[in-house]
Amino acid sequence: MTEDQALMVQKFARLRGLDAEAAPLDDPTGEWRLYRDGADVTAQVVAALKEAFARPDPAPVRGFIIPTAASR
Repeated sequence: MTEDQALMVQKFARLRGLDAEAAPLDDPTGEWRLYRDGADVTAQVVAALKEAFARPDPAPVRGFIIPTAASR
């Protein structure tokens, strides 16, 4: 991911209580990753954020539309 993307993921991770630091893989203009205690935790952090922000499957909605006087 880019620097901007890594910093954004780091921000949301911290809001969720996940400790991770964004840093470049090798070259600061290249790919960035998330680290914790020197270990690459990018995949784990992204998976945790996906789970945290996932929308539940919507339940089937049933009901009636009752027209109002204004819609007649």
